[in-house]
Amino acid sequence: MKTRIDDIENRNAPKVYEKLVKENAGLGANLVNRKVKEKYNYYICDYCGEEIKIKKKGNDQDGGTTQLPTSFKRLENKEVALHNRCLRPFLSEIDEMLRG
Repeated sequence: MKTRIDDIENRNAPKVYEKLVKENAGLGANLVNRKVKEKYNYYICDYCGEEIKIKKKGNDQDGGTTQLPTSFKRLENKEVALHNRCLRPFLSEIDEMLRG
């Protein structure tokens, strides 16, 4: 966790990554050679390290970016990328590390 805090402290904002997924959709005779290409952008969660897909409708995402509270003096106004499920554990771990 210490290295994650240093990474967050030394960057401006979470990096946006891009992925191109190619799938072969062979569900029928006319679709045998058809390839489906999907391109999407994503963040890497600062807590668990998994992808957070960026979708056009923000409500459909399972996470996003947020600014840390000003109570974390060392990381004040730093932006992090987190899943919704990772927000509370991340904040409690950061709080413990910065206080202890």
